[in-house]
Amino acid sequence: MELIELVDRLDNEINGKKGLFSKVDVGYCGELVGELKSQVLGLKKLIQTHDAVIQNADTVAQNVIAEAKQRADFIAGEDEIVRLAEIKGRKIIDETYRECEDLIKKTKDYLEDMLCRTEDCISNFLLSIRSKRNELRNTIFNAENN
Repeated sequence: MELIELVDRLDNEINGKKGLFSKVDVGYCGELVGELKSQVLGLKKLIQTHDAVIQNADTVAQNVIAEAKQRADFIAGEDEIVRLAEIKGRKIIDETYRECEDLIKKTKDYLEDMLCRTEDCISNFLLSIRSKRNELRNTIFNAENN
C-alpha cells in the first residue's frame, strides 16, 4: 500500500469519525498527517532532483566528449601533426570517459545514500502510522465494548 494512501486513510478515519475518538489526540494525528504529506512531497522533489542530476551528468559527459572530438578534428595539417593530434584526441576522449564514469559513479553513490536515508525516514513514518492506526482501532474496540 502506498504511503500517501495510508496517510489519506488515517486522515479519513480521524476526520470522518470524530465522535468515536474521545481518547485519541485528534489534533496530533492531524498534524502527523500534514507532516507525512509534506514528507511525501519532499521525496517527490528529491526523486525529480535525482533524475535531473543524472540527466545533467549525462549531458555534461556528452558535451565533454563532443568537445574532445571537436578538438581532435580541429587539429589538421601535415601527416605528423594529424597523427599526433589523433593520439592526443584519443587520450582526451579516454580521460573524458574515465572522468564521466567517475562523475556518474559519485552521483549515483550520493543519490543511493540520499534514497536510503529517505527510505529509512519513510519506514519510520509507516511504523508510526501503523502504531497510531492500532491505537485508533483499540480505542474503537474499547468504545464499542463499553
